[in-house]
Amino acid sequence: MTIIPASASKLFEARFAIDGPHIDNRELWEEVEEYVQGIECRRAFIALDRRNKILGYIECKLEETGLPPGAPPVQGLEKLGHIARLGVREEDRGKKIGTKLLEEAERWLRSMGRSGAWLDFHSQNVGAIKLYTRGNYLDEVAFPDKKPGNKEKRLRVIAKKTWAV
Repeated sequence: MTIIPASASKLFEARFAIDGPHIDNRELWEEVEEYVQGIECRRAFIALDRRNKILGYIECKLEETGLPPGAPPVQGLEKLGHIARLGVREEDRGKKIGTKLLEEAERWLRSMGRSGAWLDFHSQNVGAIKLYTRGNYLDEVAFPDKKPGNKEKRLRVIAKKTWAV
């Protein structure tokens, strides 16, 4: 497996392949383009197998991007990088791809002078819980997910990890 920085087209390909064809292509492309335009303060990485098949992706940001809707304030996030998205193909989960992507994002955030990283996830996402617990992310706060269409009344969790600069 190889992890490389993602261009806009590769990030689009990864997001489409992993997040599913149910996503509106135009909306996804605009989101990816906007993401890549802020490249000095954002990075995306993709994991590829030997045949260049996309296995997963991760997006991280330096700037304070704001908390998810409904989240209470959390102290200290302004000094941390933000892991904005992480996805691994369903058939490739459990192979440490998410761990390797997370480590790569953390390396980049550290090289940019951040003293840690924060992320958020759904409290029922067992895979995310395992990955972030193994990665030493500590839960800071749980809150109701206020995103439109949240019929299951799921909770979101904000977790963070710090390191020496």
